[in-house]
Amino acid sequence: IDANTALAAKKVADAAIGAGQLHLTGTDRRTDTDLFGALLSTLRSRTDRNVRGLFYTPADVSDVLADMLDTPQAGQTVHEPAAGTGGMLRAVAKAMRQHGHDPATIGWVAVDTDPLAIACLAINTVLWGLGPRVLLGVGDSLSDEWITRAAAQRRETIELADQLRGLRTMRALLVDQEAPLNQARPDPDTPAGP
Repeated sequence: IDANTALAAKKVADAAIGAGQLHLTGTDRRTDTDLFGALLSTLRSRTDRNVRGLFYTPADVSDVLADMLDTPQAGQTVHEPAAGTGGMLRAVAKAMRQHGHDPATIGWVAVDTDPLAIACLAINTVLWGLGPRVLLGVGDSLSDEWITRAAAQRRETIELADQLRGLRTMRALLVDQEAPLNQARPDPDTPAGP
């Protein structure tokens, strides 16, 4: 990566740590906050936020809106057409937990035009425990082409992860099989017998 990208990444990391990221994401409080939403809003200039249509919804507002909705039931899917970093998804997951439901039992589909916001949302889905049925995309929510592309990318990622797991398992088996062979081999530095 170039020096500017490295410097930008360092500034983002420093800002996240300065904002209390480790304190928030390393505890159960991680499910109650959208640190990346506030961070992204802070790092971008007002002009950039306006051009991108980035308007951070305060957590209290998202929580009230989520409380007004029916709690999703297992097998249902929540769709967010202007996801940003996922503040509304966090609020729905929080409401589900308050009603004794596990957010990992439903599907989550979210899109935004901002790739950085979706990258933040990808991290948030893990922090918030949304489970394995998450589909995130970058694109226009008024068009279906983003969902086709996002589903294909998700499928490819899962296939690659499965291949890597298979290779790791194969390597572990080979190492286990090689260990007895190594013990049976004579040490090359030991003189041969008479």
